[in-house]
Amino acid sequence: MESPLSNLIVKGSKKIEEVMYNILKDYIRLDEESREVIFLESAKDLSVEKRILLLLMGYKAMEILNLITDSSLSPREIAEKIGANYNTVRSQLSKLAREGLISKMGKGKYCVQLSKIIELSELFKK
Repeated sequence: MESPLSNLIVKGSKKIEEVMYNILKDYIRLDEESREVIFLESAKDLSVEKRILLLLMGYKAMEILNLITDSSLSPREIAEKIGANYNTVRSQLSKLAREGLISKMGKGKYCVQLSKIIELSELFKK
């Protein structure tokens, strides 16, 4: 017989995916065909830091959806995709990594960790 306590269990990743969706829905779309993150008009006036985070979360979402196998991006890729100065992007990535909000992976690439999504959601509260 199954314990009544099992009704209290929620799958943690589903909660995180819901939080991620609530952050991303107002700012980006995911192009299933090109496997690219598309920024909406609402993201245009956001800071470089927030656009970096949205981009990395968008790629993490595509990884979760099995559209891509690796959500990490290089500073140059990020700069090109968000339309920002490369040096500005590099300094923001260093700052975000020092703060523990993103992770630096091998070969100089960066990604967002699912364990940081709740913390990141605080940055996007309106």
